[in-house]
Parts: sequence; C-alpha cells; structure tokens
Amino acid sequence: MENGKRIVIYGNGTSQKNMYVKSVTLNGKRLKQDWFRNRDIENGTVFRFKMSPTPTKWGFDGYIPHHIRSNPSISLYL
Repeated sequence: MENGKRIVIYGNGTSQKNMYVKSVTLNGKRLKQDWFRNRDIENGTVFRFKMSPTPTKWGFDGYIPHHIRSNPSISLYL
C-alpha cells in the first residue's frame, strides 16, 4: 500500500477442489459478510480464508448497510 502497510491474504485449504469460502477472519475477527470498510484495511490487514469443497452460506445474508449502499467508495467487496 502507499503508506507502506501490507495486506496479507492466507487461503487455508485452498485447492482446485476446495474453492468455496467457508469462513473469513479480518485481523483475527470473524467476518460474516462479503464486504469490509476501507478503514478496516487502511493500516494494513490480514485476511484468513478457510475453504470448502462444497458451497457454503458464507456471505449470503444479503445485508449491506445503507451508508455503504449509498456510497460504494467507502467499502470493498470480497
């Protein structure tokens, strides 16, 4: 990143067979949705993906806060 910080992404269990997201943590905290705020990563971050061989329900709750829906520049989608 421009500020010298890093975004690190781990994919535990990633393979051609395990291509579905089972769970994700962002800086050690469970991420239930498939989006995050820019401020969540601006000082560097670590994503840890756990993968599955079968489709999961992760990220399918459909909830996107109004302030993010109305201003897409403040968030990123996975």
